[in-house]
Amino acid sequence: MNLEWAEGTTHARVKLTALEDLPHCADPQQSFRAVFESVQADGLRQGLWQVSHPELGQHAIFLSPNDALGREVEAVFNRG
Repeated sequence: MNLEWAEGTTHARVKLTALEDLPHCADPQQSFRAVFESVQADGLRQGLWQVSHPELGQHAIFLSPNDALGREVEAVFNRG
């Protein structure tokens, strides 16, 4: 999966490492979190990233680091 920083100055590649229901949601089919790992040496910053995938197309998602180095980031999706 490829990411592009919303300002267009940074590009990154990530791999999906987890897809989990959010434990606090009454209906786990409505909300989930996706955890990504950066495949490049430097981490990713928090913010809006443009995600492109060959089969899913392009989408803007907000990513937030889960570790101090920004190597693991997550996106939370609330569909309810």
